[in-house]
Amino acid sequence: MSLFGRYIVSLALIAVAGVAWFGERFVLTQRVVALADMRFDRFQGELAAVDSVVAANNLNGEYFRFLGARPGKDLDASFLNPRANLVESALLLDRNFATLARSGRELSETERAVVRVKMHKSLLTETALMRKYILTDFDGKGLAYLILLIRPDIKNSHATLFATSFDQTTTVAFSRDTFNQDEKKLVSVLLERQHERVREFTIRGQRLAAVRRHLMPENLVFFEVTKLPAIYAYFSTYLLLLVIAGSLVSLWRGYSAQRYTRRELSERTLHGLKSALGAREQHISLLTNLTESDGNVREKLVASVDKEAEIEERLNVARAAQPEPKESPAIIIDVMPERRQFRFMNPARVVATGAHADHLNEGERRLRERAFSNELKGLMEALAHPAAPARTDDDSDLIRKIEEFEAAHRYPQIDQYLYYLNELYFDDVTSAELAEALRVAGDAVQSQSFALLLYDAAGAYFKTAFVHAAPDSLRSSFFLLVRDSVLPNDVADYGYIVANAQLKKDPYFRKRLPAEFTESLKGFHVFSISESYLRARIVFFDTARGGEISDVGVLASVRAYLRQLAPAVHMYIADHATEAVTGDARNLAVWTVKELRESIRLLEDSSTWISQYVFESGLMREEQLLLLSDISRLLEVGEKVVLFSPTRIGVAHRQGAAKLIEERVARVGKKFIVKESEFGKASRNLYTFAEF
Repeated sequence: MSLFGRYIVSLALIAVAGVAWFGERFVLTQRVVALADMRFDRFQGELAAVDSVVAANNLNGEYFRFLGARPGKDLDASFLNPRANLVESALLLDRNFATLARSGRELSETERAVVRVKMHKSLLTETALMRKYILTDFDGKGLAYLILLIRPDIKNSHATLFATSFDQTTTVAFSRDTFNQDEKKLVSVLLERQHERVREFTIRGQRLAAVRRHLMPENLVFFEVTKLPAIYAYFSTYLLLLVIAGSLVSLWRGYSAQRYTRRELSERTLHGLKSALGAREQHISLLTNLTESDGNVREKLVASVDKEAEIEERLNVARAAQPEPKESPAIIIDVMPERRQFRFMNPARVVATGAHADHLNEGERRLRERAFSNELKGLMEALAHPAAPARTDDDSDLIRKIEEFEAAHRYPQIDQYLYYLNELYFDDVTSAELAEALRVAGDAVQSQSFALLLYDAAGAYFKTAFVHAAPDSLRSSFFLLVRDSVLPNDVADYGYIVANAQLKKDPYFRKRLPAEFTESLKGFHVFSISESYLRARIVFFDTARGGEISDVGVLASVRAYLRQLAPAVHMYIADHATEAVTGDARNLAVWTVKELRESIRLLEDSSTWISQYVFESGLMREEQLLLLSDISRLLEVGEKVVLFSPTRIGVAHRQGAAKLIEERVARVGKKFIVKESEFGKASRNLYTFAEF
């Protein structure tokens, strides 16, 4: 085989070995992904099985025997753990979150605080994944809580499982012996930046593969981190090295053989030249012998030479007799193309330049003067010498405009913060969440302290229910009257009260606000909101702006934001301010939300649909009672029908019951429309489902 052929074969073998090396790593990675998917599917199935067991035990009243036990007593605690290969510890808590019985370790203070605050079914802390169940009696009333500490890697140690929330604020590593604390922190940081399904990275010389999986029912993101084998553990690595070594040996042998062949060819070429020289010498000697032996041949040769010399002499005489040739004149070719106004000329021809007229005739001069008028000349002169921009000595106007521009654009538009409301309505609204939501509007009006006042029907005044970044004494001292002569607040949407020196000296004003707080106070931004059956005032204490909001766009965005924030305020007041009118159980909106919330808690294991049937005209009392009675017979455990008004009926039900309910409503004989929505898909705020 030639050296070029050896090169081609070597490159082909190295390419095949390289493809095998990359292919083996790809196959191994895909196997890791397949195993991770199997593990995630098995984990979801086990969670579903645990949910079924807990639901069945709760339905049969199996947990009643623990409710009368002394707190902390281990009364047949092994029954609490429905699956020992998945659940590390199971705890039974009373309504005050005190431990009644447990199987395994106790909850830490951090875990107990998360269980107390959060209402999700799956809770994630820095140390564990907790599963929260509400245990009820046979009437559906909540009695206690069952907390399961989930640890998916009890019987699986070939890979490490990490879990994180969707906002990536909490990351948990379930394995306790695969990585140390520093390595867990490094892996957690890398997993936060992983958006693709599979990713490979290196931690302290160890190659790792992370597989990402979303568990949407659990509102969590899981990562399985698997250690990949070293490069020397692949069979294709040794195959590639073997092919490279064999190719080098083959090329070296081909190069050596090629060198020997060239030397041999050189020797053969020299031998052929020697043979040709020998044959030429033999022919010369043969011709010499012929000329010496045969005189006739020599005479013929001499005669032929004399004849050639005679012909050459005749040619020389003929050339001498011919005359000298004359030099031909230069040839000039003028070319005028049809579409060009220039000529291609011979350089040998010189064209004389004609004289040009230095002066214009009378007609041309008049045409020139008429074309270049005085206005045109003045404009050309202005363009040739542009005037310098006018300078003003007083720069205060420019500085004022710059300051107005900075003040207008210092704070961003609050419309971009509306995404925060989606997260705000997922749980019960806390004080911190309400303060953060109102702070967004405070930034828009350049105020860091604010107060929320609710209308008290018994006292006929607006009473302070929430204060942020202001003295706590305002809860008992600060109030607003409906027709207040000290602080006028009878506004439709927005009003501004100037805190001048005369107002600060008013004795009634000093009773409402402490003196140390009003020293730097410049005014009050008062917003009125009445959405979601809420009659309230939101007061932003102005210490920086010193004037009302003049920008119409900013004012409109703040109003729109507060209108969308009204359901969250209503939810907060309904849970915390029981003395307010909006928190009274007799209020229709709060009562409706309470009924729907109770039904949703009972239907937590399945998707809940809230259907509202709106009639063209109101139903009579007998028709209402008969329709509600018939619909109640069609409903199952946990489903509930609520009468909103004579023209509206709401039903919280499972997805399969919608057709039967609609058939019964159609038998009323009146035109109606159906508003149907799945709870939690578009909104988790029940006030959006209660329409009257």
